[in-house]
Amino acid sequence: MAAHGEAAPGARRRSPLGLRLPPSALRGPLLVALAAVLGVGAVVWGSLAGPPGLQVFYFDAGPVDRLAIGKVEPYPELDFYVVGLADGRVRAVDGRLAGSGCAVRWLPDDARAVDHNPLRAPGAFEDPCSGALWAITGDAVAGGSRPLRTFAISYERDAAGVQHVFVEVLGRPSPAAAAGD
Repeated sequence: MAAHGEAAPGARRRSPLGLRLPPSALRGPLLVALAAVLGVGAVVWGSLAGPPGLQVFYFDAGPVDRLAIGKVEPYPELDFYVVGLADGRVRAVDGRLAGSGCAVRWLPDDARAVDHNPLRAPGAFEDPCSGALWAITGDAVAGGSRPLRTFAISYERDAAGVQHVFVEVLGRPSPAAAAGD
């Protein structure tokens, strides 16, 4: 006979709530299955009830050969700029500032950043809210130490074999979505 408060040999234990617990050999797999069901439920709930995800789309910025060193190609409808760098690469500079939400102004004839620009080309980005200044490359020149954000760039050839620059644009509606396509 078992002592007071102990289960008799072979008897099932009861939880503090008075529920009968399964044999110990089944507890581990049952807990793993319960965790999996709760995890899948959390993902489904988050996708249905959570905030909308980050919008991402790829924008064809045109043929690579349009972008000379130091040349800035503005895309004002999307608030970004594609820049030809001194080493032949291309950079997509975000024209929206993360902290203030202000959009930078492209000043093509501004000489304040020539010491920082490829081939000492004129031009600078300026924050109209704070007066901060960035070089063509997006590097900070005055009024702050953080560079402008950049978007990822990829290259693809079209059917005629011409290499195009594609910009991965984050956090904006695509032009096709805005047009209702």
